[in-house]
Amino acid sequence: MFFSVMPTDRKLLDPHRAVTRRQRPSILLVDDEAVVRLLVKALLKLHFGAKVVEAASNAQAFRAAKRRTFDLVITDYGRSGGDGLAFLRAFKALYPGVPVVIHSGQVAAIRQRARRLGASACIQKMVTQPRLRIIERVLSQAAGGISGQSPRRARSR
Repeated sequence: MFFSVMPTDRKLLDPHRAVTRRQRPSILLVDDEAVVRLLVKALLKLHFGAKVVEAASNAQAFRAAKRRTFDLVITDYGRSGGDGLAFLRAFKALYPGVPVVIHSGQVAAIRQRARRLGASACIQKMVTQPRLRIIERVLSQAAGGISGQSPRRARSR
């Protein structure tokens, strides 16, 4: 399912809510801008207690995906070292069960193409609490809920 806008649920967006070790999602964050990676990683850790692996390029992302499994991938659309939609297409071919969220400053221009290529969501580059809710919905759907159930993770073919 593709999410583009979700309502705010203050209870779920509370950054101080308890996150157990078992609930900690593993997220691959692909963006060529170190400052963006730093900020998004901090938000993902604060909000979800996520274990975040950073990649500055497609090549780094694929190396990381070969070494471990991820509950979610968040990738920038426009970056040096490869475009996010090409990455999405290639990643989904290898790991079809892993949800991918496109993180972009150009959401309106790419939303339909991203959805056709298998993106679970397309969010504006500036991460806010409503956008964190979208990420939470994607994670919840992929893992059967962020309620302690073990996540379904795809392995490479």
